[in-house]
Amino acid sequence: MASLDPYFSHSNDMPELLIGSKMRELVESLLHTDQSQDVRDILCHLFSEKEFSFREIVDAHLLQPVGIEAMAQLTHCSVSTFQRQFKSIYGSSPARYLMEVRLDAVAKRLSQTDETVRQIGYRYGFENPEHLSRAFKKHFGTSPSAYRMTKYVMLLTETIIPSQRSNVHTPCLHPRTRSIHAKTPATHLAVLFSSTK
Repeated sequence: MASLDPYFSHSNDMPELLIGSKMRELVESLLHTDQSQDVRDILCHLFSEKEFSFREIVDAHLLQPVGIEAMAQLTHCSVSTFQRQFKSIYGSSPARYLMEVRLDAVAKRLSQTDETVRQIGYRYGFENPEHLSRAFKKHFGTSPSAYRMTKYVMLLTETIIPSQRSNVHTPCLHPRTRSIHAKTPATHLAVLFSSTK
């Protein structure tokens, strides 16, 4: 084992092929020790073809309009086996994980494109706009349309020239009215435009 020390302490100076060869030598040496079975178990866990294939397939379809049953078929698993395997790898149920990842993708696209909510939802597997709106509001606390408008307002506010920003007048509102305005970005947009004229 001591003969391998230079390959770790001076790894930057060693050819990659030589390091690979010495790593194989190390593994072979470990496989001839009393802990060989433990080494085999570790190697199987690290380089499990089944797990890599499962993760690769799932990751490739996370943002595709593919349901859990179809994804289970793609990984050659029954739905129940797929759900168990998925949870062991991702730490969450397929339904919850896919929903969160896809809603985050919807939110990103809402703020970066002019596609309709229906188009964006369909892209990520939400065939029913009402279903998307309910799920989106539960996750983000606002509707997709209101979320997009809020992002537009933020963008407009950030791009106002500093000399003009001081001219933007936000009227003093009663606390109750202010909370209503905070929930209606369109009102903020109207105030912003009228104040910068």
